[in-house]
Amino acid sequence: MTAEIAPIHTPQKSWLKKKLMLMGRVHQAAKTFGLDDDTRRDLMARVTGERSTKNMNPGQLAAVLDEINRIYQPDHPGVHSRFPEEKKARALWHSAYYLGLIEDDGMRAFNRFVTRQTGCRDRRMVRGDWDKVIEALKVMLERDGGVNWARHKLDIEPGNKKRCPRAAVILAQWRELAEYAMVPRGNAAILMAFIQKKYQLAKPLSPDQLPAELQDTIIRYFGKILRECQRGPDPAGGPDPAGGGGHDGGGNDGGGNAA
Repeated sequence: MTAEIAPIHTPQKSWLKKKLMLMGRVHQAAKTFGLDDDTRRDLMARVTGERSTKNMNPGQLAAVLDEINRIYQPDHPGVHSRFPEEKKARALWHSAYYLGLIEDDGMRAFNRFVTRQTGCRDRRMVRGDWDKVIEALKVMLERDGGVNWARHKLDIEPGNKKRCPRAAVILAQWRELAEYAMVPRGNAAILMAFIQKKYQLAKPLSPDQLPAELQDTIIRYFGKILRECQRGPDPAGGPDPAGGGGHDGGGNDGGGNAA
C-alpha cells in the first residue's frame, strides 16, 4: 500500500499567497474608489515609500489597503466630509458660484481648484493644506465678488464678536443685484423688509441674525437671479422687495454656503 504524500506548505508559499491576495485587494479597492494609477502610486509611496505593489511585503500592502479604505470610504454618497476645513472650502466654493464668479460648482471643478492651490491631485488626500484652499477662495470672493469679510461680525457679548460670513455673501449679492437695477441701492432696511416678507418672519432681521439654513436658502435664491442677470438681458422675475415674488432658490447639489 502506497502512502499518500501530503502537500508541503512552506512559510514562503504562505507568504507569497498572502501577498498576491493583498495585491489584488489593493488594486480592486483603487478601482472601486476611482483612483487613477498616479493617485494610487502617490498614496502607496506616502504610506510605504514604495510606488509598486510588487515591491511591498504583506504588511505594507495591508497598510496601503487600510489607508485607501480610511480615506475614500467616507467619501461615498450619503457620508459627510471627515474634515471641517473641506466642508468650509466647499461652502465658499458654492458661494463663489452664487456670486457668479465660477461657472461650475460641481465636485470635479472643485477638485481641479484644490489641485491648483495644493498640488495634490485628489482633495481627499489634502489634509493640512485646506487653509490654502480656504484663503484662496476668500480672496477671490472679496476681490471679485465684493464680499467684505471684516465688517460682518455678530456681537455675542461685550468684547466678543463672531464672524458671520454668510451675511457677508448675502450683502454682496444684494449690492450686485442693485447694479442690475433689480433692487434699490444702499438701503439695508429694504433688504431686511424683503427677507421678512418673503420668508414670513415675525420681524425684520439683518442677515447676520438669521439661522444658517435660511441664510443658505437666501444665498441660493439671490444667486440664481444674479446668475441670470449676468447671463443675459432682463431675466424673468426678480426679488421684488415690495411683493416678495420671483424665483425659488435651489442649489446645484444641495451643499451649504459660506461657513
